[in-house]
Amino acid sequence: MEQLPPYDASKVLPKTTRKSAENWAHQLFKQFPSLTATNLTSEFIEGVTQVLEIYPEAVLAVVCSSAFGVAAKQDFFPTLNQLRKSCDDAAFELSERDRRMGASRRKPAPRTKENFSDCYTGPIENIQPGDILHSTRIPEYREFMKKKHNIQEAKLWGRSEDWKDSGQRPFDGPLSIKPEEPNPFEK
Repeated sequence: MEQLPPYDASKVLPKTTRKSAENWAHQLFKQFPSLTATNLTSEFIEGVTQVLEIYPEAVLAVVCSSAFGVAAKQDFFPTLNQLRKSCDDAAFELSERDRRMGASRRKPAPRTKENFSDCYTGPIENIQPGDILHSTRIPEYREFMKKKHNIQEAKLWGRSEDWKDSGQRPFDGPLSIKPEEPNPFEK
């Protein structure tokens, strides 16, 4: 398996402020009951603060979480090296999550060549009602209608001005519906 380069948080996210890093360190110290005022030296507290100061707030929220952070994984407070490795792992997981979410966003479908399979491709003189013309042939159709049928503005939908009803329908009679015969039982 290919080895990934070490995570460099300074390239991705801004650092945490000194005050915020101190607050995160204080929260982290409270999660380990074995730590007392006699165990903690000012140098160690300063070292933990400097390590936490390197990483952004999102990483510190993961590392200092009591549910799935350092306190949930270790029985005793980690060394500075272990704390830094935990922060690196959390930062890498967050950057990978962001990368995967960016990669999974919906991408537009690639444009393909226009499909002429459903369109009428024969000579314009032989076009029949119901044939579908591609948009590139509409000027040719309009020119044909002007010359052949003397229609200045050919409609591309609906009925032309010279349309006449042929009366051919799948049912009897004109377009109006026949009145129903009265019901003999409704008297």
